[in-house]
Amino acid sequence: MWKCMEHATKWPLRSVFRFFIFLTVFVALFCQTTSKLGSEDHSVCVVLEKAHLKLAKVKGRATVLNAMDHESLLSKDDQDLSLYRPDILHQALLAILDSPLNKAGKVGPILIRTTSNQIISVHPSARIPRTARQFGDMMGELLQKMSVKSQLDRKKLLHFVRGPITDHLPLGAPRLAFSFSAANVTDMHKFMKQTPNPESMVLIVGAMAQGSILDLDSLYVYDKAICMSNYPLSAACTLSRLLAAVENRWKIV
Repeated sequence: MWKCMEHATKWPLRSVFRFFIFLTVFVALFCQTTSKLGSEDHSVCVVLEKAHLKLAKVKGRATVLNAMDHESLLSKDDQDLSLYRPDILHQALLAILDSPLNKAGKVGPILIRTTSNQIISVHPSARIPRTARQFGDMMGELLQKMSVKSQLDRKKLLHFVRGPITDHLPLGAPRLAFSFSAANVTDMHKFMKQTPNPESMVLIVGAMAQGSILDLDSLYVYDKAICMSNYPLSAACTLSRLLAAVENRWKIV
């Protein structure tokens, strides 16, 4: 009698155990399949080139110098004021991070290469300050501490990475450089429709007031140089038009 009761209690437990194993294996396979599907999603890597960031202590606080607020300080050292334009980088980052493309999770790493050949990685979830002064203070903190972390989970939102920059670009992704110096004006909406739909692409835009990024061929070979307009555009305007064309190609509204 006792043996019968023992078998009666063991069999349901065995069945529950087998069902639990089956459920665990099913969930693991489902998660693996989902991650594979997610890895095939489209993504864009944006590179902002030739950003000039100079750290200084002004009135007791660390910040990056800019031509508007620190003109007298820079003039004393006969510095070229056109170089000190962190506002260009600021507006470019806002254009990327505020875009529907980024909010849809389609922006991958954002890389900044400075004139001193340092590379900064910006996480797509980073929240950049809206005012120029707060942005300057944040970049001053970055240049001092080598990283800026989230106050919630201490995740690095901005940090320096080792070069070369090609180590941080998606393998096999087409590299498109955008400059007013490039030959032939290209309609980006038509360009996106006519080209094969890659899983990822690298978009290279200048973050400086003067000059061209087309002399960067020795650092990393870009596949195509593109001029987007008959008129010179700011980095923020270039990125807004460019990301809108990508959103249209990938049907992101």
